[in-house]
Amino acid sequence: MSEHDGYLDRMTACLKAFEADLQTWSDRIDKSQRRDLQAGLAAVSERLQVLRRAGADLNAEMTQSFTHSFERLRVTFSRIRATAASGSEAA
Repeated sequence: MSEHDGYLDRMTACLKAFEADLQTWSDRIDKSQRRDLQAGLAAVSERLQVLRRAGADLNAEMTQSFTHSFERLRVTFSRIRATAASGSEAA
């Protein structure tokens, strides 16, 4: 197993955890925000599949780009989740 295989496996696990977390919060966040996050998740999941298909051509630049995309999605979700949590505390 190469270092990239390990990376792909870790990112697959991270995406599954993200999806589960999104599902947990789905009833507490705005419908349009939920759709945006789900679309972002679908796009990142597709990019991960592209990385898997790259095989031996997979390089550090590709993994770094993917990591940045996934981190942006996670940051967006964290902000939305924080807003939803503070809104539910105020209610």
